[in-house]
Amino acid sequence: MDLTGDHTVEGVTGWAFDHPGGSNLADIGHDIDGIGLVRAIEAPGAQDHPNGIVGLDHVVVMTPNIDRTVAALLTLGIEPRRRRDLSRGRKPSQQVFCWAGDVILEVVGPTEAAGDGPAHIWGLALVSGDLDATVAWFGPDRCSTTAAAVQAGRRIATIHRRAIGSSTRLVVMSPHGSRGVGAP
Repeated sequence: MDLTGDHTVEGVTGWAFDHPGGSNLADIGHDIDGIGLVRAIEAPGAQDHPNGIVGLDHVVVMTPNIDRTVAALLTLGIEPRRRRDLSRGRKPSQQVFCWAGDVILEVVGPTEAAGDGPAHIWGLALVSGDLDATVAWFGPDRCSTTAAAVQAGRRIATIHRRAIGSSTRLVVMSPHGSRGVGAP
């Protein structure tokens, strides 16, 4: 899977946001703590895909400085909703969750700043309308079996990124209960 069109670059190298005021943030010239903003393109009408994936649940952003990245998001009007400690037996780190429209941004980084490097998109969590059918479509060589997700009542499977040619980590999840894709 090539997300950039440039085979010399790995991973997701930019993203697009619509500003609440109606303008595209790329037109304003911002980046988000080193993650470039690209001009949003008009997506074609929704189409069913044989793999059953129907949307994006959340984007995982890794950063060496969680407070700096959260501050960059705040300048764009994206506010943190929850902060959680992840220090169980490893380096002290945190997750900060923000809503960006219908998509959750999960910012992960050390509790104390650990360098000046930029943030980067580490992974994507996709949503399937029928997780069992999606796992079957990918098959055992390209996808794990399902397991309980951290979110109560949801299930998750890991897409084996190297098996599908992706440098970006990918998981696929069951929908948010009766509230639909991306619902809070």
